[in-house]
Amino acid sequence: ALLHEHGLDTSTAEEKAALFSEAADVLIAAGSPADTPAKGFFVPGRIEVMGKHTDYAGGRSLLAAISKAFCIVTVDREDAQCRFFSTAPGADEVTLPMSPDLEPRQGGHWTNYPGTALRRLSANFPGLLGVDMSIACDI
Repeated sequence: ALLHEHGLDTSTAEEKAALFSEAADVLIAAGSPADTPAKGFFVPGRIEVMGKHTDYAGGRSLLAAISKAFCIVTVDREDAQCRFFSTAPGADEVTLPMSPDLEPRQGGHWTNYPGTALRRLSANFPGLLGVDMSIACDI
């Protein structure tokens, strides 16, 4: 209902609700109690019409959001570790520290992107605590 209230049509909102449910189920299967407070994040995909990569340097871009998206569920931790899970077949669980010195894994591993975000967050905001994060995606 919340996704529909924020602009998604009913069928798309139902699809995303199913992705959030899948992501939450992964965290529960990994040991998080079902009644643990959690946060959900909806990250729509985007089409870059022009200006690819110029937005990172303060340039202009023309973008459009699409209904395909990442649906992420997180549960707070009391330490500085982040456990990443994916609903994608064959994706392994990975634990990474909140550290400004975090190095990417070799071979283009799927956690390099969130690992890079952890490195930047740790450098800019020292002392942050970690999360358990489950990512479902239909992109």
